[in-house]
Amino acid sequence: MDRGSAVRPQKLYHHPLLKSYGYLIAAHARRLSSHTLADYSTTFRKLAQHLKTDPPIASITVNQVRAFLAARRGISKKTLLNMHVGLSESWAWATHQGIVPHYISHDISTLRPEQHTIEPFTESDIRAMLSSLDKSKSY
Repeated sequence: MDRGSAVRPQKLYHHPLLKSYGYLIAAHARRLSSHTLADYSTTFRKLAQHLKTDPPIASITVNQVRAFLAARRGISKKTLLNMHVGLSESWAWATHQGIVPHYISHDISTLRPEQHTIEPFTESDIRAMLSSLDKSKSY
């Protein structure tokens, strides 16, 4: 059983920008995970808070979306990229449905997430960890 399947999608997609126009049905048909749906919903909720209104998706301009993304502080580039992807997916769908005249995501630069270096354990690190097994408390 998918861990996220216990979450009801209609609660995740409460935001009017996402549940209008049948986007919810399209997202489920694409088998997006409940976590992805929740992420998209959070992004649109934050966009509406940033805009201080709940406008129809066709009235949102590229400059409003740019300003929204630029205003995100204290988050990683990966999180910002996830927000861009959520907005982009929604606008792609709305463009294909004829709801919005222009796919504005093409007009917004995307970020590359940070590249984290993974340092492998050395042999001495592994030996030290293994030697501590006998000394640890059993739970």
